[in-house]
Amino acid sequence: MTEMFKTSLALACAATMLSGCAGEWAADSHAPADYKTSYTRITDKCDKSNSHGGKYVHTYISAGGLDAWKAGTAVPKGTVLIKEGYADSGCTEVIEHWTMKKIDDKGDIKDWNWQTLDEYGSINQQDQSAMGGCAGCHTSYKASDYIGTPAPATGT
Repeated sequence: MTEMFKTSLALACAATMLSGCAGEWAADSHAPADYKTSYTRITDKCDKSNSHGGKYVHTYISAGGLDAWKAGTAVPKGTVLIKEGYADSGCTEVIEHWTMKKIDDKGDIKDWNWQTLDEYGSINQQDQSAMGGCAGCHTSYKASDYIGTPAPATGT
């Protein structure tokens, strides 16, 4: 092999490996990469969430579920919530994401599917089991359609 061919081959291999590296939002993520502008943030302040590893969090909801969530009723199938995780109380840099997507309307914890994503939006874990880690905690939120972020008080 010539040196030029070896260099070209090495560059092609490097480009292929880099195409799946950090910085690319997963195409099969529940939430789109532009969720910060296409969804509505439903938390006013950056609060510590002990159930999310003690990280500080902000939560967003897709447009289709916003009104139902505000009304305290079950959100429609297809609704997605994404929670950003931060290491600091100032919520300056996202280090992790959690998503939940409503995939059915039976009124059961099995209506939901969860994902954990890294700071770049690459999927770390997919949880389709009603017995999984996410569902284990969210079961206690049955009255709010398994959504742990409380809806605003009525009349406010």
